[in-house]
Parts: sequence; structure tokens; C-alpha cells
Amino acid sequence: MCLNRIFVYDDDKEHEPGMFCSKHGLGNRYGFNRKDQIIPLSEFICSDPQKSDFVKIIPAELNIFNATTGPFVVINPGSVSNHGIIHWEKTELSDDLYDSDDEEIVPIRNIVDISEIVIQRNSQAIQDCDVFTLTVNNKNDCICSLTEWGQAFQLDKILIIDIDKTNEQLKEYYIQAKQSLLSLQKLPFTKRECIIQNHPKLHFETYKSYVKYMNHIINCKKGVYSTYP
Repeated sequence: MCLNRIFVYDDDKEHEPGMFCSKHGLGNRYGFNRKDQIIPLSEFICSDPQKSDFVKIIPAELNIFNATTGPFVVINPGSVSNHGIIHWEKTELSDDLYDSDDEEIVPIRNIVDISEIVIQRNSQAIQDCDVFTLTVNNKNDCICSLTEWGQAFQLDKILIIDIDKTNEQLKEYYIQAKQSLLSLQKLPFTKRECIIQNHPKLHFETYKSYVKYMNHIINCKKGVYSTYP
């Protein structure tokens, strides 16, 4: 539930998501811009530009340096975050959405039934963005994100990869690392530096440190291993 998302709530079932209350949820003291980053499901599903009810998603302002066109998180009705993003609760409204035998409370809605809409919205977000970030967890289950990386590559977007150095498959992302470097090299140095330093998720102090990490990934594939950083 990182804060660089656009959150979609089911406006047919609740007036406002409980997870965004200022006391227990992702309120302003957590840096969350409620106005820009919450959209109703009724607008999200109107995703076909060929139809008269099409709704264009406006990029959400994260701060004075950044805005985001996605990714989107479709949340379950009744999901409530307890003191930020650490614990999750469920209200009476959401009891029927969870298996009573499940101990884990899942605030993210299963999107299989609206997968066609999700595909359309993700494609639109990629078209509208300037910088595309591929976030890889240590499970390496970002299969759909890899196809979206290909879309962004074909659209000549700036490409950023966010992957932990402890990932056991780190070396297999050497092509993405090279594509990222090539995309950034097209920019003036000041723009490269700004993208890396002001990225909402990356933790590199400079563009040079990002380049060093990308080259580390490439060298791992070569079999040239070194301590990083």
C-alpha cells in the first residue's frame, strides 16, 4: 500500500473508504493526498475511449516534484487501516467479502472479474506517464509488469527498475538494467539527476549511484561479482 498509488474505491457500497480517515488511515500526516489519489470505481470502469462515458484519469500530484498515473489499487469495501498501514481491520460492511476462517485481512480487491478494464487503464497510464518504474519483489512474480515494461519501452518512456540487491534472480534483470541506462542517457544530466533523486520510491542519493547499481546487475550476469554498494 505504498503512497505512490491511485486508490479505487467502490462508491456503490460506501461513501468514503475508511482506510483514508485522518485518525487511523492514510491521512495527510502520512503524506497522502486524498483529493487526487482516490477515484470511484464507477469512473475507473469507464475506461474505453471509444465510448461516450469514457473517464480520463488525471495524474495525481504526489508532491511538488512528482505526479503519478498509476499503478491502481482497487480496495475492498469496508477495509480500514488501523493507525496507518500496519494493521488491517474489517467492518460489518465487509464481513461477507472475507472467509471467516481466514486470519489475514486483505484490503485489496480481487480484480480478475474486471481484468479487461484493468488492462485498459494500465495501458492508458503507461501512455500518459513520462517515467515507467518496474518494481520487483523477491518472489519475482511481476509477470504482468514485465509485459508493461515492454509497452513502456516501445513508447520510448524513461525506464526505471526498482529491485532489491538480495533478490536471488537479480542477474536475470540485466537486460532491464541496460534498457534503463539507455533510456536515461537520452536526457540532459540535470533531468537524469532529478528523476533519480525525486523518485517517490527509489533510495539513491544520486544518478551516479543508480548507474553503479545497474552496472552491478549487468556484471552479475557476466559472472563478475562484487560487493554492492
